[in-house]
Amino acid sequence: MSSSSNSRQVRLITSDELTCRDMLNQGKYEFTEDEIVTVVIDDKPGSLAKLLKKLDRSRVKVNSTYIINRKDGRVEFVLGLDNLEEGKKLLFRKLGLDSSLQAVND
Repeated sequence: MSSSSNSRQVRLITSDELTCRDMLNQGKYEFTEDEIVTVVIDDKPGSLAKLLKKLDRSRVKVNSTYIINRKDGRVEFVLGLDNLEEGKKLLFRKLGLDSSLQAVND
């Protein structure tokens, strides 16, 4: 993206990369693509900070994070990591975290 004061940035999360890419190309939008990971942790003060410290100690830097779901005392975050493979190893193999929190229609 351009760094001019008139530029804007939007982040999209999609499960259909091809359609999203086609639509952006048809609209002649400039874009970049990054892979992300989702992780579910306890919805308590300090839980995200602890997780981020563990990633930092493993030299995995977090570029972005978003809450995408919250349910039953758990919260699901999207993480953009600079080293996705190392991040996945830490999050899912070493820490044994979940990667999906099922949404319920109320």
